[in-house]
Amino acid sequence: QDGGRVFTIPQKDGSERFVMLRITGEDKVQVGLVEDVTAATLERRRIEHERDYDVLTGLYNRRGGQQLISMRLQEFSRARTDAPYLFLIMDIDNFKALNDIYGHHEGDRMLQFVAKLLLKTFRTSDIVFRLGGDEFIIFLPHCPDSGPIYSKITRICREYREQVCREYPRSQSSLSLGGIQSGRTFSFE
Repeated sequence: QDGGRVFTIPQKDGSERFVMLRITGEDKVQVGLVEDVTAATLERRRIEHERDYDVLTGLYNRRGGQQLISMRLQEFSRARTDAPYLFLIMDIDNFKALNDIYGHHEGDRMLQFVAKLLLKTFRTSDIVFRLGGDEFIIFLPHCPDSGPIYSKITRICREYREQVCREYPRSQSSLSLGGIQSGRTFSFE
């Protein structure tokens, strides 16, 4: 007996259908049942995505990011490596002023701007997520030299400041970053 296995069937329009194959029976007589589970599969994927991703920015949310970092830290511990990683926290300064003066829609646009800036700056192997509100976390595994990161951070702050000066000058918003570089294993907390 088979509890069921899901198969993906590509469609001509580029979409996908999902079917579950269940086989039941005994000895020489078995019956196969094919069931279309596309709607349920897509709904499950949507729920899983919303569980781990911030809807506004498209970055990992706190839950998703924290879970990934915790897994990476456990990998470091198991490998008994002291290869340094870099853990950064970034805060948008005067974000409340930006929201109050220009409106929450514009504040949301700046959160999206920051998310895109972070994604284009850091490696795909780095973990970038929105901690909440106007705070972001950047985790860079295997980062033995923080020098290049300093120039990336400087560029991020400069691009953010230029955007603020162009579109939201009265807010006087800026970015603050801080972090640690370590090879020791800590918990995320």
